[in-house]
Parts: sequence; structure tokens; C-alpha cells
Amino acid sequence: MVARLFYFFMKTLYYTLFLLPIVTLLSSCATNWYCYVDAIGYDNDTEASTYFIESHFPTDVYTPWADEYIADLDAVLQDLGYTKTDSVNADLRVSFGYSIGEIQEHQYDYSYPVLAYSPGGKTSESTNTTVKSSTGQTIGTISSKTTSKQAAGLTVAGVGSGTSSYSRQPIEISIIAQESETKSIVWAVIITDNTDPSDLQNLRTCMPYYLLCVYPYIGFSSPGRVKTKVNIKDKRMSLFLRNSR
Repeated sequence: MVARLFYFFMKTLYYTLFLLPIVTLLSSCATNWYCYVDAIGYDNDTEASTYFIESHFPTDVYTPWADEYIADLDAVLQDLGYTKTDSVNADLRVSFGYSIGEIQEHQYDYSYPVLAYSPGGKTSESTNTTVKSSTGQTIGTISSKTTSKQAAGLTVAGVGSGTSSYSRQPIEISIIAQESETKSIVWAVIITDNTDPSDLQNLRTCMPYYLLCVYPYIGFSSPGRVKTKVNIKDKRMSLFLRNSR
């Protein structure tokens, strides 16, 4: 009975200390989308209300969905109160572009507990204590023996180590609004991320999350480059007509 309880305790300790943090991290990543935003609002009092988007997308595998990226940004700007019009009558000319870098490989070292089964049993340890007189002379030695009993079960026998790797791919998205007549910048936002390449294989799915991360900063200044997140079940996802994707 004692051995079984000890086994259960060690198993619970293992899952709590080593597996639970990993599961928690994966769960957080699965429910939130993270990126970095750097925003500047040069003129938050501008009366500009109409806009026209000028796209500057590279020619790559994502190009066929360029119209969808523009529609995504349209949805965000219109939800913020802007009105889309043609290039002749627009108060703002909004430059919209992105660039994707090469895949980068990273290596890292990790360690893990090595568990072993102990059959238990008794162990004895002898101790010798030297007895001295008040003048420091050795009188003799007293021997003592200590016996301890160890229950059967799992024990941490040591620490193992290994090396693994992961891939990351950088992306930068820029959205810059200029006054049509003066060409002066009214506001600008830069979105950067260094994510798993698999996330960018379908950029048309990722773009709404990036735009929701930057949503509260359009027209305003951020305190430098800030890390932002958006829940993948954010109710504003309805802006992007996800059912059509």
C-alpha cells in the first residue's frame, strides 16, 4: 500500500513539475495570436475621414489573395469610422505592404528527469565519532549504526539532456496613412513577428489576426515596440467574413 501511494505521488509530481508548464504554454499559444506593434500617430486631431488603399505586396505565393488582404484592412478601417472612396477624392492614401524573410533554424539544449523504479529495502550507515578529553587528547571512538527503510516506487535517478531545433520565419507588415494633398504622414503602424513557418503558409488566415493586434493603435502612438495579442475567438473576427475562407 505504501509503495503504491509513493508511486502515485512521484507520478503526480512528475506531471506537475515537468509536463504541466508545457501543456499550459501550448494552450496559451493555441488560444492567442501574438506579434509586435510599433505605431506613431502624428496628427490624431486630423479630420480626414475618407481613404484609398495603395497596396505594395511582393510577388510570391501569397499574391493571389492580395484582394483579400485589402478587404481585411478595409474592414478594420471602416469599423474605426473611416469611409472608403476612390483615389481622387480620398483624404488619406493608405500604403499597405508586407515582406517575409527566410526561414531560420534554431537549436537549443534541454534537460529532463530520469525516473527509475526502486525495489525499496533497508539501508544501513555506520558512523564513527571520536571522543576527546578536555585537553584535546583522543580517548577513543564510539561507533553507531543507523538503519533506514525505503519504500518501493519511482525515484529520480538522474538528469538526462538532449538537443533539438525549431524553425522561425520573420514577417513585417506596414500600414502608412498620408494626406493626399500634402503627402505628410498622419499615422503609421508596423507589425513584426517571428513565427513558425507553418503559420505563414496560409497568410490569408493569419492577416486578420495581425490586423486585430494593430486595431487599437491605428491613429495613435504606441510606447515604442510593444508585444500585443488577440484571442483567436475575438468577436471582431466577424469583420473578416471568415466563413468565406
